[in-house]
Amino acid sequence: MADTNLIFRTLLKFNSKTNMSGFKYLQKALEIILDDPDNYKDKLFITKTIYPEVAKSFGSTAGRVERSIRTYISNGYDDNSAVFHQNGFSFKPTNSHFISNIALYITYDNHIIQ
Repeated sequence: MADTNLIFRTLLKFNSKTNMSGFKYLQKALEIILDDPDNYKDKLFITKTIYPEVAKSFGSTAGRVERSIRTYISNGYDDNSAVFHQNGFSFKPTNSHFISNIALYITYDNHIIQ
């Protein structure tokens, strides 16, 4: 079972706006991925499986989930690009790139990003 507290604290490092819907969607997406980490490296797994599953759990659509996550990442990057750069994102990441890398940090490093 994914450590929801660790996911929450890790996401806060990149964007502190927890009231954005993208935050809760990202949390749920990471929970799903970390519960089955063998598939998260595949971009299609994220777009074809994760977004619909997150949407279903929030009564939304996959398109809204994707857009909300993109907005959350973009706003975080625009407001705090130094944190992104310090943690290996030399450019504004795509949703799949961000989600995959955060999952890797949590899975393999098992600590909060500095």
